[in-house]
Amino acid sequence: MIFRITFLLFFALSLNTASAASKAEQKQKSFSVLDFLQDPVAQETARFDASQHQRQRRELQESPACGDQITTITAGEIKQIAALLLGNVLAGDLAAFGEVALAAIDQVIVYDLQAVKICSSCIETNILTAVEPWRSAEGFGSYNTYCNEGIFGFDAQHSSVMFLPLDRETGLPVSGNLRGVMAMHGLLLENRDAPSEILPANLTESLVATGPEAFFFMIIAFLESLVASSAGAVSLMPDFLGSGESALTHNRTISVPQFYMQSAAQAYFGAQSYLDKHTNGCTKMYNEWNVVGSSDGGFGSIPAAKALQALDNRILNVFAGAPYLDANVQLRFIFDTYLSGFFSPDKDNSFLQLFIPLLGFTGSIESPGYPNTGTGQKFVDASQLAAVTKWMANPSPLGPTELATIVPFPALDILNKDLVEMYQTAIVTNVTNPCLEGLFSNKTDKLCDVINEGSLFSILQSFDIQTQLCYSQEDTLNTRDNFIPELFENSLVSEVTSLLHGILPITGDHLKATFLCKINPISFFAMNGPATTNPPVLTTTIDGDELANYLKASGPRTISTITSSGGVKMGFSILSTVLLLAYFPFV
Repeated sequence: MIFRITFLLFFALSLNTASAASKAEQKQKSFSVLDFLQDPVAQETARFDASQHQRQRRELQESPACGDQITTITAGEIKQIAALLLGNVLAGDLAAFGEVALAAIDQVIVYDLQAVKICSSCIETNILTAVEPWRSAEGFGSYNTYCNEGIFGFDAQHSSVMFLPLDRETGLPVSGNLRGVMAMHGLLLENRDAPSEILPANLTESLVATGPEAFFFMIIAFLESLVASSAGAVSLMPDFLGSGESALTHNRTISVPQFYMQSAAQAYFGAQSYLDKHTNGCTKMYNEWNVVGSSDGGFGSIPAAKALQALDNRILNVFAGAPYLDANVQLRFIFDTYLSGFFSPDKDNSFLQLFIPLLGFTGSIESPGYPNTGTGQKFVDASQLAAVTKWMANPSPLGPTELATIVPFPALDILNKDLVEMYQTAIVTNVTNPCLEGLFSNKTDKLCDVINEGSLFSILQSFDIQTQLCYSQEDTLNTRDNFIPELFENSLVSEVTSLLHGILPITGDHLKATFLCKINPISFFAMNGPATTNPPVLTTTIDGDELANYLKASGPRTISTITSSGGVKMGFSILSTVLLLAYFPFV
């Protein structure tokens, strides 16, 4: 099956000058997504080019302020990109579905979008929500666990991108109660690459300036949000603590659930405040949400969902794509691969080389709320702490390009020697989790507390929200060891390892896996959720003929009131899933 993405043509046609069109056409050289996803060198080059373009743009223009409109994106752009892609994507066994899929796109993608930067802080919401009954709640996801005074980040100004559907007649945000999508982004090695910073102000200009490979990394993070909002939902994409607006005041965090809760909740409150102020209450967020996330955001989607639920929202689904779920699994993999010699200077995993300093840094900077704060136990070795802090600390950390030339190989050399020894012993003695199986000492016990807090295993085993965990068996970053059988004993938690009823397996390494996993939530958004005046929600798997009849009988549909469906676990129709390949899902 050939996945050929030649999406430059549409953008070229939208330009106002022949020279711009010529540039776009010259770059239209059969950019193949699957070839690209299997070419690490091309990926690194594209990441670098995207980062350079974004950095140059930041130097030429100021970052958007809280409340600023970032850009508008037309439904026509999304539709035409999708239509062009289908000609290449729906090849071979899937070609027969192309005509119906195009009809589906015309009915699903309805609204132009407005992207706005919104901001909020726990200090503000602590005052505004003081009398809310949920303020007294306790447990995982409760407001007080992430926003109480003294918790790291409670005083941070959290920023997010909000995508709003625009009324086709007035050009104003669609009125009414709109259901929501909370989208948690993947890991940022460059803290300045937060969603509110990297969303292009002009899609066409960015594409022409960078080419398809770099543009891939600049836009694919947003595709779920674009599809959802163009169909009628409010979509929110938090920058996360230590990025975006809070990059000037707070350092980054990773693998600690409460900080994903904090970011998601403040996106929610910031959106409420913006809509109340700028739409005179005409546009409101309905209390039903879908939560999506990829990679680091896949981990974050689970605590984010609980935070929204604790604010009296109903969470319809969580879609976690290629996530890690347990900090120990990740550390065990890192130590095992490096210590076994699997990675070497001539066979390097540059992502891990850069991930380790970030992980070590966030567990070494005495952040309030971390179990090891004030105990003298740090993830980074004392001899390396000053250097790592200089590399990673906000507001001006080094970017990936600079880090790659500085971080020693192996990066394990910067970590606490006692932590390294504990995992070395675990590997030799075949112990899966040294923190739970008695290998820690009084030099590592608090580090183990941090590691244990970074596990979602027990949370998911009793999770009360319908959740899909999508992953590849071949992922060498967030490995299959994250997906233990016990998780799927919970009837609300399901695994997704293939699409199109098995025709399209989720395969490949991390980037490819996250790419394919993006299809899952976008497919759900495309096929579900009419408003009260529209046809009922699809609740079962349907074939192509049934879908064609359904589309013929139904008028324009939106997901402004998405509802849950029995078909969400694994039973999307082949057609509905193929349809969403057009949106080149992202890591």
